Amino acid sequence: PIPIEELPVVTLGRKIRYHSQFSPDGTNVNFIKLEDDKVFIRTYERGVENETLACGTGSVASAIFVNENYSIAPPIKLITRGNEELSVDFNLNGHSVENLSLTGPAKIVYKGKISISNL
Repeated sequence: PIPIEELPVVTLGRKIRYHSQFSPDGTNVNFIKLEDDKVFIRTYERGVENETLACGTGSVASAIFVNENYSIAPPIKLITRGNEELSVDFNLNGHSVENLSLTGPAKIVYKGKISISNL
């Protein structure tokens, strides 16, 4: 298998994002790797149309997937492409997720200005 660090996220993510199964709006695509008690995650985000450093909804969905498919109990630790650690905690009640929380840093990664004189 390809290590997650070398995975062509943009190429694979774009193919999956635009797959007919997800028409008409497409989908975000998350790639995960389990290692010990942590989940490494990389995300291709629709709208951005590229890999992002982190995605809250993708992290939560991936944590629930890991819990359901690999029996890893919450809180589940995820390491993002931005090398930040997120923690997803929740309770399952049948098929319902309750008391969901996502904890981790929030950082400004870009600032910009828009000139309305060009509009």
